[in-house]
Amino acid sequence: MSFKEPEGQVARWIEELQAYNFTVVHRAGACHTNADVLSRLPCTADGCHYCERKEARERDLCVEGEGCATVRQVGMPVCCELQMVDVAEWRQQQKQDTDLRPVLQWVEAQQRPPREEVAVLSMAVKGLWSKFGALRLCAWKEPATGEEK
Repeated sequence: MSFKEPEGQVARWIEELQAYNFTVVHRAGACHTNADVLSRLPCTADGCHYCERKEARERDLCVEGEGCATVRQVGMPVCCELQMVDVAEWRQQQKQDTDLRPVLQWVEAQQRPPREEVAVLSMAVKGLWSKFGALRLCAWKEPATGEEK
């Protein structure tokens, strides 16, 4: 196929696109992983080394701050006072949250569920599932009372 002398459908598309003012910019294949993922079936093998490496690489990118969305506009920060939150109430809200509840159960049991079980859940849960190894439940002591939370 030659773009110098296009034929058939390519020629028709070029003719159709000539009406628009646009510039074609090369985008590296690594930047198309979002579309590439949509065309693939999820891996069903539990403990797949390829998937584990890919998930680890994604975790590293998030930690290092690379590969994140480009900042297009910066505004003034919005400041607000933090309200005093009762830790017990916070914990109760987390247990009632449809996304956090299963994740809390996994972390408490220290058992990552199989991919098939997570496939039907929300994107937020899938994201937390992929970072399962980095999730921790933290206990701390109230400075004023010494009470463990």
